[in-house]
Parts: sequence; structure tokens; C-alpha cells
Amino acid sequence: MAPLRQGNGFTLFELLVVLVIAGILLAIVVPRLDGTLETLELRSAAREVHGALRQTRALAQVAGEPVPWTLDVRENRFWIGSEGDRRGKALDPRIALSLYTAEQTVITEDRASILFYPDGTASGGEIRLALGDRHIDIHVNWLTGRSRVL
Repeated sequence: MAPLRQGNGFTLFELLVVLVIAGILLAIVVPRLDGTLETLELRSAAREVHGALRQTRALAQVAGEPVPWTLDVRENRFWIGSEGDRRGKALDPRIALSLYTAEQTVITEDRASILFYPDGTASGGEIRLALGDRHIDIHVNWLTGRSRVL
């Protein structure tokens, strides 16, 4: 039989020190991840809205007639097309939405549209998506009809 050697392994004290260090690191890292997840969710929603705005502009140019992009801030939902076609896309209910647009495109106090015209122009407006202390604005230029994320 081979004799047992001293020092093959870790003492209970060494394991406790490692666990305390891991606990401290988790306490520092986890709260920062929460803010990162919110930022990712907000960016994802902004990409969806921006893509729908671009799609609406293209549809108006192809169809040769005005096409509305409508936002309902109470239901956190947007859709492309007429009021009757409300399938659209629902956004995370935690995201606060606001839309600043021309007065003639306001439907109700909770619902308004941005109209895109066949020549590429639009009624213009700005959409704000907010989650926690973060926000993203999407601006629709009335002259060019192009949208950009700010």
C-alpha cells in the first residue's frame, strides 16, 4: 500500500473562502445583468417598431395610396393598415409607449397614426419606448418618410 500524502485536496476553510468570493461576485454582477436585459428588450422592441415603419412606407409606395401605421399606447400594440386590420404586434406591457404626431392623425387619446404616402413622404412623428430609466426614440421625418432610431 502506498502511504497517503498530506496536501492532496482542499481544506474546509479554503472551500468557504471560494464560496464567499463567488457570492460577492454574484452580488455585484446580477444587478447589472438586470439592466442589460431591460436594454436588450427595449432595443428589440424598437427594432420591431422601426421595421414596421419602414414596411409601411414601402407598402404605401407600392400600393399607390396612403397607408397608416397605428399605435395604441393603452394596449401596447401597433399595426399596419386600416383600423379594421388590428392584428398587428403586441409589445411587452412593461414598455411605456408615447407617440407625438400631427393632430389630424390622432384617433383617440390612446391611439394615433403616422400616415405614409405613395410619394415616400409621411405625416411625421416621434415614438418613444421607455422601460425603467431607459428610453429609445424613433423619429419619422415628414418630408422623406424615413424613420431612424435615436
